[in-house]
Amino acid sequence: MRRLTIVATVASAMLAGTAAIADHAHATTERCHGKIATIVGTAGSDVLHGTAGDDVIAALGSQDFVDGRGGDDLICGGDGDDHLNGNAGNDVLYGGKDRVYDNDGELQRVGDSLRGGPGNDAFHLGRDTRPADEIVPDSLVYDVAPQRVHVDVARGVARGNGHDRFPSNSPIAILGSPFNDTILGGSSA
Repeated sequence: MRRLTIVATVASAMLAGTAAIADHAHATTERCHGKIATIVGTAGSDVLHGTAGDDVIAALGSQDFVDGRGGDDLICGGDGDDHLNGNAGNDVLYGGKDRVYDNDGELQRVGDSLRGGPGNDAFHLGRDTRPADEIVPDSLVYDVAPQRVHVDVARGVARGNGHDRFPSNSPIAILGSPFNDTILGGSSA
């Protein structure tokens, strides 16, 4: 195994334009991995906030910014390049399909940004195989971890901000903490 440091660029949570803030009472029969969603986004870009308790959040389409806040949350990003933050609790985050767009004649595919927070979190990356000229993979983000993190891409585990799990040997970018991290790459890193 080789030691690998990967730098990922994480988009800012505030974009130019408007973003819808979804209403908690708006929950419909939308589901997130089989469970009825308690918080539902729209087909457009949303900023969604969970509660202090356990939430099931379905962000749906476009580019969404989701903060689960407290509790053990289940968060589904849906289509688009989403920014999912589980925050405190043992959270499960599903990225969904990436965003594919034309950038001056070049197809670009941009993945999701997943941040678990304190707790033992599970990350499920969107397996998007659509062709593109440039691919920005899904990223795991540990930029606010309170201590160094140890990430092993080949084993699909990360420690230091809880004991996190993700698919092993997946094309992924890792954004480490401000501390002296250890990031071990896998066969696809």
